Amino acid sequence: MSLRRLALILCAAVLVAGAIAPAAGAQSGSGPLLSPPAETVDTSPPPDESHKGDGLSAFQQLLILLGAAALIGGIGFAIWRDARKNAPAETKRQLSDEEAGGPAKTRQRTRERDKRRAKAKQARKQRKRNR
Repeated sequence: MSLRRLALILCAAVLVAGAIAPAAGAQSGSGPLLSPPAETVDTSPPPDESHKGDGLSAFQQLLILLGAAALIGGIGFAIWRDARKNAPAETKRQLSDEEAGGPAKTRQRTRERDKRRAKAKQARKQRKRNR
């Protein structure tokens, strides 16, 4: 048995023993017997029913509602602004052959792109070999 498992079992046993001990002591009849408290007569006046303590006034409720709306609106605005800031840029539209300078120019750019990709792939392989 690992040391960690043994420590967990020991902690669990201590917690269970600590929870059981007060309950067991309260149930035992060996403690001193207390006499029941003497009955007392309540001579205080009845509670005033004109003031029921209805809670918050309408103005306080309105303030809480406006504060909650402002908080939720502020959070929404922060999320919206952050999303717009971090959103990807507009997608670049593909140029037609005529706009790109003709089919020869398009083929040349494609070849250059393929060369860059091949170099990057080769560099990744080299980095993996040198780990």
